[in-house]
Amino acid sequence: MRKWGGRIAILSFACGFGVALATGEGKPKVRLADLAWLQGDWRANLEGGDQLQEFWAAPAGDSMVGMFRWMKKDGRVSLFELITIVEESGELTYRFRHFGRDMKASEEKDSPLTFQVSRAGDREFVFTNPSQTALMKLTYRQTGADTMTVRVGGGEGETPKEFQFTKIKSAAP
Repeated sequence: MRKWGGRIAILSFACGFGVALATGEGKPKVRLADLAWLQGDWRANLEGGDQLQEFWAAPAGDSMVGMFRWMKKDGRVSLFELITIVEESGELTYRFRHFGRDMKASEEKDSPLTFQVSRAGDREFVFTNPSQTALMKLTYRQTGADTMTVRVGGGEGETPKEFQFTKIKSAAP
C-alpha cells in the first residue's frame, strides 16, 4: 500500500447546513438532502501553484457520488479519488479510495476508507474514523453561498490542514 502523506488530507468534501439536532444517543440525525448544496464543481488553489478540484453530482436515491483530483502546477494530475456518501440505517457513511495517475488503487482490495458522521451542526459536518491513524477526521463547513472550508487531520500529533474552496459557476452551453 502506498503512503498518502499530506495528500490524503485534501479529501473530498461533505459539508452540511440545516442539519437536525443530535439524537439522544449522541449520534447526529442527518439526511443526504442536507448535503445537496455540495453539488457542483469546487476548486482550491494552493501555495506553489497546485490546484484541487472536487466535483459532486446531485443526491439521487440514497447516495451522492463525487470525484477529486489534485493537479500539480504543470497541469499533471498526481492523485484521483472516488467518493460516495450513502445513507445507511439513518446515518451518513462517507467512503473514498485513492488512485494514482495509472488508476491503481492505494488502498487494499475491498477496503475503502470509511467515515461516519460524528457531529453535525449549522453548516458543518464532521466525519470520523477513530481506527485510522493518519487521518481520523474530516470537517466540512459551508462558509458562504459559494465557499467552503475543508479541515483534514486529527491523527495523533498531527496539525490539521485547512483548504478554502470556491464553487465554480459553469457557463451555459
